[in-house]
Amino acid sequence: MNYRVYKIKGKHNETKRVRTLKIEAFDEEDAINEALNLGLESINSVEIVPFDPPTERQLEYAKSLSIKIPENACKTDVSALINRAVNKDGEPNEGLIEFATNKRIFFSKYIGKTALYNLVFYELPDLDRVAFFVFSIYRYISDDRHANLDTHPYHEKFYEFAESVVKDERFMKSMKKYSGADLKFFGELTTSDGWTHTGGSVNTIAFKTAREFLIKNHLINNSAPYKSKQLHHRTSKTLILMDDEIEEFQANGFKVEKFGEVFRNDTANETYSTEEMPNDERDTNFKSSVVIGASVAFAIMFLYKLLFS
Repeated sequence: MNYRVYKIKGKHNETKRVRTLKIEAFDEEDAINEALNLGLESINSVEIVPFDPPTERQLEYAKSLSIKIPENACKTDVSALINRAVNKDGEPNEGLIEFATNKRIFFSKYIGKTALYNLVFYELPDLDRVAFFVFSIYRYISDDRHANLDTHPYHEKFYEFAESVVKDERFMKSMKKYSGADLKFFGELTTSDGWTHTGGSVNTIAFKTAREFLIKNHLINNSAPYKSKQLHHRTSKTLILMDDEIEEFQANGFKVEKFGEVFRNDTANETYSTEEMPNDERDTNFKSSVVIGASVAFAIMFLYKLLFS
């Protein structure tokens, strides 16, 4: 879990009587601050309330799904693991996790990506929900992978849009037709294996209004595809390349990133990493270890050339 439950006793500032509060918080300091915000003027005691353990039925079902239960997993954790397995839900990215945590949304650390999207969109207040909605449309159309709305360079623009429509009943009624899962992508998305998946609708008042705003503010191009998109599978491979080979890869459309360096000492006839190599032996045959990121088609073309030409 990304939070704990605390039982806090203290004197209430109005009744002057001792009250006991159960508070969900990230840590003890956070819990005490929440208790003070809820009216306690002094704190007498703070106690951690343990989460409920998984039920026997949960454990049996998890076992039937070949799920390995982590040590100290609670009932909610096991439920999250089961949902991920049953729904084939992937790992949420760090940006979404950071955003949800910053918005004080509590969840199991084993939650899946779709489940977290649903939870975030359900829990957010209206203004944040609208900003998250237009942010999701922007990310999908622009292919921007920055997943944390709070730290995005266009954060203020997304909230400018939210402020302009949050009181618009037609827009809000339209947007509320979406679930969080709908915001992962929109229209039709065809994956590299040929399967076509349907995401959030691109025909609603909410979507059209948001897209028009993004175009008007030059955040997306009017001609950028959005009704249907092709997901191009990308792959990466680690190779040892000479400097001239790196230039050849780049000239052929490969993205080449320096991953590290290796050196070869001819007299010792051994290969060292930079950390292992003594300073006085860094003398010959410099090569770069790089990560090659490119499409499968480019990779096949290169391997064919390497093997047969």
